[in-house]
Amino acid sequence: VSDMKESLKKDSQVNLGPIIKKKFDFGKLRADLNTLNSAFDEETQRGTDRLIRGILQDLTELEVANAQKDGVPRSDIRVAKMNAKLDKLQDAFNEYLKFAKA
Repeated sequence: VSDMKESLKKDSQVNLGPIIKKKFDFGKLRADLNTLNSAFDEETQRGTDRLIRGILQDLTELEVANAQKDGVPRSDIRVAKMNAKLDKLQDAFNEYLKFAKA
């Protein structure tokens, strides 16, 4: 996520789609998070299930926000929205990883 934030900071017109697809393959990520989640007790899984759904939703929203018509520059408002979505995704991963460290 930090790499994507840095790329967007360097070039507000960067296409993050290939990075999202390569580093966050939706199906693989879901399977990996669910596998890790199965190691937790049922009470913990209630919280981590919510975080997993949030992470997957954040990735979907980021892909939608990244979509840009050819030849149309990304506005400052759209860049701010993408940064907000990246921050939200980073926070969700950080929250989930707190459970993995416990």
